[in-house]
Amino acid sequence: RAADLGISGYESKAELDGNEPLKARLEAIRQAIGPRMNLGDVAAQTVPKMCLISAPRQGGFINTRTFIPHVCHAAVGVLGAISAATACLLPGSVAAGVAHRPETNPTQLAIEHPAGSFTVDLDIAWHDGAWQVRRSGAIRTARLLSRGELYIPAGIWD
Repeated sequence: RAADLGISGYESKAELDGNEPLKARLEAIRQAIGPRMNLGDVAAQTVPKMCLISAPRQGGFINTRTFIPHVCHAAVGVLGAISAATACLLPGSVAAGVAHRPETNPTQLAIEHPAGSFTVDLDIAWHDGAWQVRRSGAIRTARLLSRGELYIPAGIWD
């Protein structure tokens, strides 16, 4: 949780990239958890990535700031978004209780990040008093990259 590290979680990428004490704390945590995740010494690796969460402010499910590993991501990675959303639904996780929990069984959840939001698709079910995540994926949209006209000389058709 961002608040546990003394920040709001709504800071810009530039603010977070300039926060050397925060980055040092995140790196210390990252290096401490690497061996516990069976990743060994992670000092020269890009994993694990760190994700700070806070309550959403733009109508989404959760707000995120992800570090990859020493700079803040301009948006959020696909795996980071899915992992954050999944963690928010798991009782007992650090993320539980931070997200704007839906009253119904949603399939699409907006993950807020510095550049906007990213929608993840979770197949979840309420069972024995807790959400169970059965499947997760990303909602990607295509955007038009270009549109144009091509003029072909008449001689090509002859």
